[in-house]
Amino acid sequence: MKKNLTRYAIIFAIVCVVLVIDLTFKHFFCFEESKTIVPYIFNFQTNNGNSGAAFGILSGKKWVLIFMTVVFIAVFVAYDCWQKPQSKFYLVGFSFVLGGAIGNFVDRIRFGYVRDFINFTFWKSFPTFNMADAFLCVGVAIMCIYLIFFSNKEKGK
Repeated sequence: MKKNLTRYAIIFAIVCVVLVIDLTFKHFFCFEESKTIVPYIFNFQTNNGNSGAAFGILSGKKWVLIFMTVVFIAVFVAYDCWQKPQSKFYLVGFSFVLGGAIGNFVDRIRFGYVRDFINFTFWKSFPTFNMADAFLCVGVAIMCIYLIFFSNKEKGK
């Protein structure tokens, strides 16, 4: 029981940190005009409201995306409660994905779109994104590494 409380405390703490970082960046760095941060590398550009999912998929379908997010979070949390992996590696990845999903969910509920503002100036075709997107991508990568390399070892214990 104590192990599960510690586990959930870790998840809760990391999700809170992700949310604070994401929402703080969105609040302070969505500018009226683009600002170069590192010349020729990246800038914080004007708030690009993305009313869709990744790459604008389902653009304008706010309620579908809200429903899909709620279902995803519910299934994701149910999987975690069912499996209860103890790996710190897994907990960080899981928390990053959960925090990123909640961060974009908050935007979608509050504004009807997700505030994207980070732009790589050297890679013209790379989509504009936000900190929640970055945490989601890193979290998914961590979880894939965990599932491929570590999950079987944890089950064998």
